[in-house]
Amino acid sequence: AMKTDFLAASYGQEPKDPEHAERLQKFYDYFPDLHRWCENQRKKTTYVESVLGRRLWVNTYNNGYERNNLNHPHQSSAADQMKMAITKMHKNWKFDYPFAVVGVVHDECILDISKEIAQDVAKFVEDCMVSVAEEMCPGVPFVAEAGIGNSWRDSK
Repeated sequence: AMKTDFLAASYGQEPKDPEHAERLQKFYDYFPDLHRWCENQRKKTTYVESVLGRRLWVNTYNNGYERNNLNHPHQSSAADQMKMAITKMHKNWKFDYPFAVVGVVHDECILDISKEIAQDVAKFVEDCMVSVAEEMCPGVPFVAEAGIGNSWRDSK
């Protein structure tokens, strides 16, 4: 519940009940720098940025601008990470099989490959995704998990 509460709050959702507000306050008490960052993000009135500096110009006449101020750095940084990871996969693809990314859905990429190379490709994809994320956000630990199946649903 704590992880879900914090993620919802960091994307701009207000606490939905007193227990949620209490858990969030405990989280912020434990991570005061993060709480300060969130408060500073909410107050910005010119622009907010992704980790790579992609800007979203703030429209203070929009009722949801404070939520957008929190949401943009997360969403755009994640999108940048995914694009860079796929680029790294493409540049470093050394398998005797055509480059196989056939789809991207938020923080997941879907590859269509043969069963014979599935384990090796899964490790390769995980390594590319983690290395890109760690280059973008040094000091932050990242994990990527590849699933293997006959369909996207089966790979979870």
